[in-house]
Amino acid sequence: MAVKGIGSSYSNVYEGAYDVPARKAAAREKTQGTAATKREIEVGRKKDRKEYLKGLQRQVSDVTLETGSALNMKRDNKMGTVTINPKLLEKMQNDPEAEKKYTQLIKDIERAEQTATAYYNSMGGCVERSSHWYIDENGQYTHFAYTRRDDRLNKRLRKEARENAERLVEKNRERAIEKRKRLKGTLEKRLEEKLEEKRLEVKEKESHGDKPEEPGKSAAKIPEGSPESPEQGKEQAIRDEKAGNERTGSKKAASAYHAVQGMAKEGGQTGAAGASLDVSL
Repeated sequence: MAVKGIGSSYSNVYEGAYDVPARKAAAREKTQGTAATKREIEVGRKKDRKEYLKGLQRQVSDVTLETGSALNMKRDNKMGTVTINPKLLEKMQNDPEAEKKYTQLIKDIERAEQTATAYYNSMGGCVERSSHWYIDENGQYTHFAYTRRDDRLNKRLRKEARENAERLVEKNRERAIEKRKRLKGTLEKRLEEKLEEKRLEVKEKESHGDKPEEPGKSAAKIPEGSPESPEQGKEQAIRDEKAGNERTGSKKAASAYHAVQGMAKEGGQTGAAGASLDVSL
């Protein structure tokens, strides 16, 4: 009995010793199967996420959707790139309310891109433009944009304005020169006319026997009212003498009259109103 017990114990130990690797192998296989299953599930999820993203892309054709965990800030000349965090995309797949909310956000971003594109197209001259969006796992978005414009229209207008200004300045300069020439010609012509008048005047005086006036000397002024001939001078002297005599006689008569009046007053003879005085000159 004792031997039987011992054999049984050895048997159990033997079986247990060989059973450990088998259990480990089974556990390994189970773990590998679980990992493979997880990989398959993850691959399926990624495949489903990719298909889901394609479905979203069909709703917004003017932007490009992709997955990522950061904002793209490259100046790669790409416009309307929207990067969605994978966790948010998964949330949208599993939550209809979240899907509705963030799908509308993506559509709003598309409209913003359409407006910006229309604006820059209307302005013209945009040679480089990048626009990137990122929506994080909480649904918050950020935006990066870079634009470089070559304003060819304004350059052309500035060039034309400069050329027009230069032409105008040159034209005004030519007009000023022409005006100066005309003024100079007019002054020279007037000076020549004045000189010609002076020459004719001197020539006319010489033809009448008058000597031309010497420079620096002025002609003697003839007093106003002077006689022009000896006969006229004599007649004027006679008239002046007669007028002087008349004035002298009037003065004498007045003096005599006043003297008689004084004598009458001294002699007491008042009221001699009819007295007459004959004064002969």
